[in-house]
Amino acid sequence: IQNVRYYNRIQLQIHVEDGLLENLMPKLILQPIVENAIFHGLAETEEEGIITVRAYRYEEGMRMEIQDNGVGIDESTGEWLHRELQEVEKTQAAGIGLPNVQRRIRLYFGERYGNRFYSTPGEGSTFVISLPDIREETWEEGLSC
Repeated sequence: IQNVRYYNRIQLQIHVEDGLLENLMPKLILQPIVENAIFHGLAETEEEGIITVRAYRYEEGMRMEIQDNGVGIDESTGEWLHRELQEVEKTQAAGIGLPNVQRRIRLYFGERYGNRFYSTPGEGSTFVISLPDIREETWEEGLSC
């Protein structure tokens, strides 16, 4: 839908390591991050936007990287966002996409999992989601995946 809104200027690339398509994850944790990449990273640029989503195994879990080639995040916004994500239990940012995703991941899986980001102004941003290895056979009642 967003690609139509931006006149097909957004290219989405998806790379998933073999065996990860069976993994489950909480609903609506990827969508707010991709949406932020479009609205805050690519909307202001005149060039073709590229969003790359990578999923791969690490240790006993999986990571997803959402990378854009947009405008990046300036230092003061980056510091604010970093604080919001690290202190998500203390903030009142309910309803704001990234802190809300962080809060839900940590509620389900604990402090060891969640989001972090890297950004370079003028070059784009990368958000990383860390999750445990969850498959149908290890799914717990009450986890909405």
